[in-house]
Amino acid sequence: KKFIKDIRIGDIMHDGGRVTSVLKLASDHEFLFSHHGIVVSGYHKILVNNRYISVKDHPDSIRIPNCESHLYCLNTTTGTINIDGIIFSDWDEVNNQDWQIISKKAKNYLPKDPTREDMHKHLNSGFVKDTPIELMGGASISIDKVHVGDILKNGERVLGIVKIDGRDVYGLKELVFDGVRIRGGPNICFVDHNLGNMTSLDTRRTTPFSTDELYHLITDSKYFMIHDIKFYDYNAA
Repeated sequence: KKFIKDIRIGDIMHDGGRVTSVLKLASDHEFLFSHHGIVVSGYHKILVNNRYISVKDHPDSIRIPNCESHLYCLNTTTGTINIDGIIFSDWDEVNNQDWQIISKKAKNYLPKDPTREDMHKHLNSGFVKDTPIELMGGASISIDKVHVGDILKNGERVLGIVKIDGRDVYGLKELVFDGVRIRGGPNICFVDHNLGNMTSLDTRRTTPFSTDELYHLITDSKYFMIHDIKFYDYNAA
């Protein structure tokens, strides 16, 4: 066994699922519960009688004081986190019904007869580790050096850091915005000054590349800026 904070991308879970991303998250403003000794946030989903409910709504969950500095989560190829036989949803919270909807809407970007793992391979997001992020006050650091709680250029607070396994993500792209080059996953969501909300899935003229790791952010504003370009945070993907 490992502590969840020590799990790394690429680790294989005991149920065969592979860890595709790890998340470190702000814990303040979260209600915590003990569920059979597992400390978990109240709105995290747990599988009960073949459907997911919030942990806070389970009769075996006991509200406890929040004494945690951070929370941690995973994404896996199975879409679940199995702890001692108790099945929790992973961060993306995509159940079988959700996956059917996603696979139909995204059929132009997925292989024929896609599996759950193809969501990670073809629809993931994230940026290369040296992508510059500007902090409040004007300092600029690479995205892999951003910390939970940092305040970004326009006052956005970082609520989560996402590290993504880039080794088997297909369609990694180098995008060009008025001479500024941004490299990242196939499904980066951004705002184009002329066309409005877009995803890099629809950006055809790109330069392919490879990388072991991608990084993304979760913010209280749901977006952040890179070179004055507005990008939506990880959850938008």
